[in-house]
This record gives sequence, C-alpha cells and structure tokens, in this order.
Amino acid sequence: MIKKLINLYLYFGYLHEVFHYIPARMFGIWAELHKTYVLHDSDIPSWKHIVITLCPAFVDSILVVLCVLGWVKNAKTPADHRIWAGWFLISVSWLGTCLGDFRDFVYFCRFGKWLDEV
Repeated sequence: MIKKLINLYLYFGYLHEVFHYIPARMFGIWAELHKTYVLHDSDIPSWKHIVITLCPAFVDSILVVLCVLGWVKNAKTPADHRIWAGWFLISVSWLGTCLGDFRDFVYFCRFGKWLDEV
C-alpha cells in the first residue's frame, strides 16, 4: 500500500513538472524535463519566469473550481458525491505539490530575485 501511495505522489510530481516544461518550451526557452525538476534557462525576463513557476498552480486551480462546480451541479446520489469528493481531493493533492513554487514566488516578490539565483 505504501508503495502505491509513493508512486501516486511521484505521478503528481511528474505531472507538476510537465506543466513547468510546457510553458517554458512555448516561450522558446531551453528546458530539460526530469522526474522531480525542470532545468531551464534562468536568463529570461521576470514575467516569463513567473508564468513558468506558477503554471501548475494555475492549471490545478482551474481543476479545483471545475470539480467544485461539477460536484454542486451534478451530484445527485451518494455515489456521485463520493466520486466528486474523490476528484476534489485529487486536485487539492496536486495543489499541494505547488507549495515550493509559491515559496519561490513569494521570495521573488520580497527580494527581487529567485531562490535558484541565491
């Protein structure tokens, strides 16, 4: 059971990193995808760095809102409530993988530089 939970967490982490990689490549920035991190060129404008950093949280926030709206609008039986609650918990779990990104963004807002530049 523990192995399955670890694999599930690693899956969320990899999915999280994919959503860093996609905007970096869309901006034409060199990026290299790994299981637990994405390497990309750090010599880019700040706004692009902010988009790359917060993209997974933005995508997951949309997923959380869609889950809540679907739950409220479509759940009629107890089984429906359990299904929507499960999707909601999955999306909130994914949002938990974004805590490091929020920390990096707050550090940038306070000190004007990214943690990887320190």
